Amino acid sequence: MMTHDTNTSADGDLAAFFDAGRQAGESPTGDFMMRLEADALRLQPVPQARTRGSVWGDLLRGLGGWPTVAGLTAAACAGVWIGVSPPDLMLTMLQDQSVIQNVDPLSGYDYAMLGG
Repeated sequence: MMTHDTNTSADGDLAAFFDAGRQAGESPTGDFMMRLEADALRLQPVPQARTRGSVWGDLLRGLGGWPTVAGLTAAACAGVWIGVSPPDLMLTMLQDQSVIQNVDPLSGYDYAMLGG
């Protein structure tokens, strides 16, 4: 396995610049470092106190907001309405036993079970 030495790479044009940078060895002055630290501390976010929300507000945010709650409410109302006053077609299908006997609940699993 070959290792790549960065000091003897084929980039001879840049090697002279890297060597010159290593030899310079200048470090930043103390004044520059103090200004840099002051700027960094000034730009950091200030922690804010969090207020505890209500359980209902947390639930509302967890569900996705008012549009999601409105959709869930509409679906629940439709389910109650269909449950209390089912359509006539549903009642006739439930009374006809031949329709219920012809329904295979595992019809989608035929090919999955053959695969082994």
